[in-house]
Amino acid sequence: IMCGWFVGACCLFSAAILCKETALTAVGVFVLEEAFALRFSGNRNRAFSGSRAFVSAGVRIAVLAALCAAYLRTKSLLTGDHFMPKIAVIDNAAVNAPTLLAVVLSVLQIHSIYLYRLVMPITLSCDYSPNVLPNILEMTDP
Repeated sequence: IMCGWFVGACCLFSAAILCKETALTAVGVFVLEEAFALRFSGNRNRAFSGSRAFVSAGVRIAVLAALCAAYLRTKSLLTGDHFMPKIAVIDNAAVNAPTLLAVVLSVLQIHSIYLYRLVMPITLSCDYSPNVLPNILEMTDP
């Protein structure tokens, strides 16, 4: 359950969280990977399939969840009332969107462009100036 590679991965994961909080999203990717591995592991390795595999995956997910919880608790103790940073409009125009729907749609647009650029890095830019990606205000906006 706790192989050397997993302990090393947990150390790297902890370091990644300390460097940039978006590394917390790796937990979601890890849970999906575990789900796919459990779904298809029975075809390759009958000895490891069944309840033992579920327990092993559950322990790994619980360890990563505990690391995330420890990080978030430590951050809240250190930052107090300033848990969430103030984001400037120049960094992200979505913070000034007029409604919650506009914020969600604008963020989805940004992430869909990032995903597209990951797959097709033609005209990739290392920096996007403010308002290059305008806020999406309604579902009908292009």
